Amino acid sequence: MASAVYSDSFARPADTTAYAANDLVANSTTAGNVEPLVFVTTNSSGGFLRSLRITHSDPDATNSTFRVWLLSALPTVTNGDNGALAGAVASTVLGTVEVTVDENMGGQCSHGWTGVDDREIYVGETFYALIEATAAYTPASGETFVVYCRVDSI
Repeated sequence: MASAVYSDSFARPADTTAYAANDLVANSTTAGNVEPLVFVTTNSSGGFLRSLRITHSDPDATNSTFRVWLLSALPTVTNGDNGALAGAVASTVLGTVEVTVDENMGGQCSHGWTGVDDREIYVGETFYALIEATAAYTPASGETFVVYCRVDSI
């Protein structure tokens, strides 16, 4: 099996409003303008997600814990950034991955790869993701989030 890394990113709004647990972390406070992360693999058959990583441009990692929702179809979210995560249709959820971003990497925060090998999370050629805060996280204004997915092709 060949393994490849795919990534997508967004800049969150220019505010420092703290997130509560279960809030959506996104590019816009307006639900209709939220753009989920999009991953397009180089394999038309997709593959298995083996690990996931998040970085964000704020070097403060306090309460920087997130849940990444992996989806098979483009979601229509019903709240914008900092609202309760809603709109992911259950039948499109491929799985979730919990990530703690706890390492200051010279001006940004990161975390090593969070493995998911013990679960079979199959992703198609194109898949989507939303980020949910799982703690009271205070962001930097306009910070950039990047999600990396390591996928083994089938």
